[in-house]
Amino acid sequence: MGDAARIAAYAGVSLGKKFLAKFTMRAIQTLTGALLLLIALGLSSGLILSADRKSHFYGRYPGPVPSVKNTSQLQNILSGKIPLIS
Repeated sequence: MGDAARIAAYAGVSLGKKFLAKFTMRAIQTLTGALLLLIALGLSSGLILSADRKSHFYGRYPGPVPSVKNTSQLQNILSGKIPLIS
């Protein structure tokens, strides 16, 4: 484990010990719910890429890649008239 990880872990424990007693369980539940909602909004809007979408986004997706011979064929594929996998 690197030095930065150790420092972050120590800081987290120290801050948690100092402030955790001041929070109620209801406040922690509300904060957790709000953060989960933010993550959900980020994933649905595309600001955060999920793991399988990242591999596709960066070109490492192992799926089939269609061979497109002209732009009309590409338009038909994108509109759904021609399936990607036969």
